[in-house]
Amino acid sequence: MSYFLDSELRALSAAQLKQEKQSTSSQLLHVQQQISDLAYGNYRIYADAGSTTEQCKQLFGKANNLVGDIEKGIESIRESLKQFDSKNDEVVQELHHLQLAESKSSHLWDVLSLPKRMDVCIRAGYYDMAYLLTNYGVQLQRHGLTKNSIIKQVADKLIDARYQLLDELFNTFAGPIDLANSIQVVNNIRKIPYLSSTQMRIMTLQYRDVYLEKRLLDIQSQPDFILRMVEVYRDCMYDTMVLHLAVFPENEINRRQTDVRLSVDQRWDVWQTAASSVILAEWAIHNLDVMFSRINNVSNEVYIDIGSLSSKLMSFALSFGRMGIDFRPMIAEIIDKFVINRFSLKVQNAANNLKQCRSIEIDGEIPDVVFSSVSQDGKQPSAPSVLAFWDDLCVYGNALIDALNELRNGLSPTQINAVLKELTNSMKIVVCWLCDMEKLVKKAVSLNSF
Repeated sequence: MSYFLDSELRALSAAQLKQEKQSTSSQLLHVQQQISDLAYGNYRIYADAGSTTEQCKQLFGKANNLVGDIEKGIESIRESLKQFDSKNDEVVQELHHLQLAESKSSHLWDVLSLPKRMDVCIRAGYYDMAYLLTNYGVQLQRHGLTKNSIIKQVADKLIDARYQLLDELFNTFAGPIDLANSIQVVNNIRKIPYLSSTQMRIMTLQYRDVYLEKRLLDIQSQPDFILRMVEVYRDCMYDTMVLHLAVFPENEINRRQTDVRLSVDQRWDVWQTAASSVILAEWAIHNLDVMFSRINNVSNEVYIDIGSLSSKLMSFALSFGRMGIDFRPMIAEIIDKFVINRFSLKVQNAANNLKQCRSIEIDGEIPDVVFSSVSQDGKQPSAPSVLAFWDDLCVYGNALIDALNELRNGLSPTQINAVLKELTNSMKIVVCWLCDMEKLVKKAVSLNSF
C-alpha cells in the first residue's frame, strides 16, 4: 500500500501536493473538530447518564417501596380472604342451623317450650316430671350449652322454677292431707338438693300452721268459736303429728357429705342434730300456748260453757297422751286460772258498776222495819220485796247469777273456795259502798235539820 502511495505522490506536482496538504490539514481540523464535538457529546451523555441513573435510582426506590406496600396489602388481602372464607363457613353453618331450627321437626322448639311445660307440670301436680325438668336445666349448665343466650334463658327459668316447685310441694300441706299422697310429696321434696331434713320438718309444720289458721278464720264468726277452735286444733294437730311421725321416723339417718380437706382438726368436726320428736314437741307446745292465749283473751261478754270447754280440752289432751304428749295437768291448771280469773273479773265489774252509782233510786217506799238478822222461828229471813224496784241492785244480782250460771257445768271442788272468795270480795265492795252512802245520807239529814 505504501508503494502505491509513494508512486502517486511522486506523480503529483508541488502545487498539487500543497493543495493536498491544505486539504489534508483542513480535513484534519475538521476531524479534530468532530473529535472535540464527539468528546463534548460524550461528556453530555455521561452527565445525562449520571442524572438519569440518579433519577432511575429514585424511581426504583419509590417503586421498591410501593412494591413493599403492595406486598403488605396483598398479605392483608390474603388474610382477609382467609377470614372471609372461615366466616363464610360459619355463616353457612349458622344458616344451615337456622334452616333446621325453622323446621317443625326441630328439637329446639321442644327446648324453648320447656319453661311452659314446667309451669304446666307444677300446676297439674306432675312433680316428678317437674323435677326432671329442673335437673335438665342443671345439665345444660354443666355441659356448657348456656353459652347460647337462648339456651341460657331456658336453663335459668328451669332452675328458678325449682323454688316454685318447692313452694307448690309444701303448699299441699296447707290443706287437708292424705297420708299416702303426703309421703309421695315428701319423697319428691327430698330430691331437691341443698334442703336438709330439719328444714323439711320445720317447713312442713309451718305450712300445717297455715292450714290451721285458715280453718280458724272460717269459724271465727261462729258464736261457739272457742269450742270449735279446740276441735280444730285437736284435729289439725293430730293429723299433723301422724303425718310427721310417718314421713320423718325417729330412726331416720341423717346423712352428711364430709370433706377431709376441710376437716383438718377432728376435734372441731362436731355435728349436733335435733331428733324429729324434739321439733314436733316444740311445735305442739307452741300451738298449745297460742290456743290457750286465744282462750284467755276471750271477752267477758262472750258466753262460754266451761264444762264443755273442759271436757273438750281433756279429750284433746287424752288423745295426744297416747302419742307421748300428755298435757292434762297443764290444762287443769290453765282451766282453773281461766275460770277463776273470768269469774273474778265478772263479779268485780258488776260490783264496780254498782259502786259508780251516785245515789240510790228505788221506785217505792221502804218500811221502817226491813228485816231482822234472825227470825223468830229460826228460818232465814227474806229481803223486802221493795228492793226488787232497785234497778241497779237487780243489774248487779243478774251479773252475779250469769257468772254463776257459767260455772254450773264446769265448777270443780278445787275451785269452790276461790269462787266464794271472789263473791265475798264483791259483796264487800257493795257493802262498803252502802256504808258510804249511809254516811252521806246521815250527813245530808243533819245539814237539813240545821
